[in-house]
Amino acid sequence: MTTIKNRAHYLMRTQQYDKALDLLLEAIERERENAQLYHLAGRCYLTQRKTAQAIDFLQQATLLDEERAEYHTKLANAYELAGEPKKALESYQRAFNTLSDMLYVSKRLAFLQERLAS
Repeated sequence: MTTIKNRAHYLMRTQQYDKALDLLLEAIERERENAQLYHLAGRCYLTQRKTAQAIDFLQQATLLDEERAEYHTKLANAYELAGEPKKALESYQRAFNTLSDMLYVSKRLAFLQERLAS
């Protein structure tokens, strides 16, 4: 699957979004539980300003992996582009909460590591 993701990234970097989507949609048929594939497809649609499709795929990515702030942020971008600021705000808040949780955990880890080193 890494090869498919690498190929999709290459196609996206070279602005070959339709080819990237073909590749990703085929891969999604085989791996329906892979959040990253949905995220990449959503990004392709978003770049093409196809907000309805972008939202569908990005929502699925966030459902499959609720802890990825990047997925929530990209979904918020899609909502903004679609003219849905309330939904965008909710998605940005989820992204922020995820990042805040990680910040809290990293602070606690640093504290305990320092404490145990003493």
